[in-house]
Amino acid sequence: MGARSRPAGAGSRTGDKPSSLAGTARAGIAPTADYVAHHAALRPSDIAVVERGRAVTYAEFHGDLRRLTAVLGGRLPAEGSTVAVEWTSLHEHLLFLLSLESLGVASFSFMKSAARTNLAYLKTVDLVICTEGSVPEENGPQLVLTERGIGDHLAREPQGPPRSAPLKPSTPVRVQHTSGTVGAPKRMIRTAEINEFRIGQYLFKEGYSRHSRFLVSRTLVIQALYGRAVACLRMGGACVGGPDDIFENVRSNGVTHLSVLPTDLAAILKHLPAGYAKPEALTVATFGGRVPLDLRERALRDFATDLIESYGTNEVGSVCTVGPDGVGSVVPGVTVEVVDEKHRPLIGKAGRVRVRSPGAVAAYESDRAATGRMFRDGWFYPGDRGVMPDPASLRLLGRDDDFVNIGGLKVDCVEFEEQLWRVVSPEDLGMTNIRGADDIDRLCVALVLGPSSTLDDIKRKIAPFFSPNLGGIVLTQVDRIPRTETGKIRREALRALLEKPK
Repeated sequence: MGARSRPAGAGSRTGDKPSSLAGTARAGIAPTADYVAHHAALRPSDIAVVERGRAVTYAEFHGDLRRLTAVLGGRLPAEGSTVAVEWTSLHEHLLFLLSLESLGVASFSFMKSAARTNLAYLKTVDLVICTEGSVPEENGPQLVLTERGIGDHLAREPQGPPRSAPLKPSTPVRVQHTSGTVGAPKRMIRTAEINEFRIGQYLFKEGYSRHSRFLVSRTLVIQALYGRAVACLRMGGACVGGPDDIFENVRSNGVTHLSVLPTDLAAILKHLPAGYAKPEALTVATFGGRVPLDLRERALRDFATDLIESYGTNEVGSVCTVGPDGVGSVVPGVTVEVVDEKHRPLIGKAGRVRVRSPGAVAAYESDRAATGRMFRDGWFYPGDRGVMPDPASLRLLGRDDDFVNIGGLKVDCVEFEEQLWRVVSPEDLGMTNIRGADDIDRLCVALVLGPSSTLDDIKRKIAPFFSPNLGGIVLTQVDRIPRTETGKIRREALRALLEKPK
C-alpha cells in the first residue's frame, strides 16, 4: 500500500530548519505520547480518561498507547502518511490520534454522519480507521474495527517501544477543516510546530494541571476540543467523556474545565436543575461566537466560577481573550491589525481584521483561489470586521457576512440576535436578508419554536427592537437554523432555505 496523499511539507524528522519555538530546533518536538509516558512513570495510578463510568489510569493509558502504536506502525507505509479516523469512544479516539502523532502520521477525524460528504477526500488518504459500514469498501484501504476488535488489540502485550522519536517541526500531525461559515469547508494542515504553539495557548489561557478534569462535551472532530484534551493530558490531567447529563457529569467526575459554544452554554443554563449546587471550581471556556453580557453574568452566577471567552479561527488558533466589555486582549505571540481596503493599518477606526501568528497554517489544501483571498503577505484575513482602540486590543464588530444591507442601512445581524435572545426563548433563531417577489431585500427572523411559543406572541415582543426605517420585518418558522459544527450561523444556507419555493 503506497502513500497516496502526502500533505505539503511532509518529510523525515531530521535536518529541519530552525524552529521558531524555543528548544525545538535541536531536539525536535516531543509527541504527546511522551508526556503520557512521563506521567505514567511518576504517577501510574492517576486518572487519564474517564468514560462510561470507567476510569483509565495513566499506566493503563500508556500501555494502550504502546500497543496501538505498534499495531498501527505495522499497517502504515511511512511517516508523512495521512489517516482518517471515525470513532465515537473518547478513550479510543484519543488513543488513535496520539498513536498516529507519535508515528509522524497526520490524522483527520470525521463523524460517521459526515462520511458521505468526505468520501472524495477519504479516497486520497493512506488508511481509514472506522466502524463497520461507515465508508464503502471500494473507497480505499480501511482498518474496520469493532469495540471488541479494539479490545483485542489493546489486550496484547506491548511490542517494544513505540516510534516516538522527536517530531520534526514541519511534520504534519493533524488535518483540520474550516467551520464552513462561508462556502464549503476547506481542509488545511497543522504541523507539529503549529500544534505546539496552539496547545501552549490553551495552557496559558486556561491553566490545565495534573488536578484538572476536562469534560469533552462534543466530538474530537472539533479542533478546539481536540487541542484542549491534548493540553490537559500533557499536564497530567484527566479527560472526561459522557454521560449526556452534563450536570451529573460535572458533579460525579469533579469536572474543572469545560469548553462549549455560546449556544451550548445558553442551553445548559436553560436546563439548569432546580436547586443545582454550583461547583467550587469550574472554568468554562467558550469558542465560536460572542458571549452576550447577560449570558456571561448568568453563567458566573449559577454555573461557573470563571468564564474565558476566546476569539480565534481554525486557520490561526486563538487571537484574543475577550472581556465582559466586549474588548479582546490580543494573546502573546499573535499580531492583529485592522486595515482599510488598501490594507493600511487603522487605529480607532472600523475595518477588516487580519492576523499573523506562529499558530497559523500556510494555506488551504487544494484551494488556491480561497488561499489567495484569505492569505496575503503572511497575514490571514478571517472575514471579520473590528476596531482596535490600541495595538493590543480588538473589539469585533461582526463578520462581513453578518452585516446585511436593507434599504441602504447596514444591519448587524449578530447584534440584533443577541437582543432578541434576551426577550424571547425559542429553541433557536437566526437573521438574514431575503429578496421578495418585488426584488426588494427585507430583514427576516427565522425561528425554531418550542411547543409553547407562537409567531404572533414573539412578534409582539420583538417589534420595539426594529426601526421603521428597516421596512417590514419577516418572521418565519423553520425546523432548524443552519449552523457550522462550531455553532456559527451559515447565513448563505439560511437565506437559501428561506428563499426556497414552498
